[in-house]
Amino acid sequence: MHFISTDVAVPGLNRNFAYSRPLLVPEPRIVRDFLESAVPLHEQITKLDEMNEKLRAARDLLLPRLMSGDIPV
Repeated sequence: MHFISTDVAVPGLNRNFAYSRPLLVPEPRIVRDFLESAVPLHEQITKLDEMNEKLRAARDLLLPRLMSGDIPV
């Protein structure tokens, strides 16, 4: 596809050009299959982010105590 270079955020793409392009919509089966794969991955990412935040907080709480000797190792 040929774009005309202009000084906008997306060179060569303007509203009229974008609206003139056909919109491809996948079949419901494809959307369902994608969601069955993607949703569990997204949920796992969210849980891992939460766990990382808790681990960061624990590290930030414990590390100074360990370094100062308040907590024996």
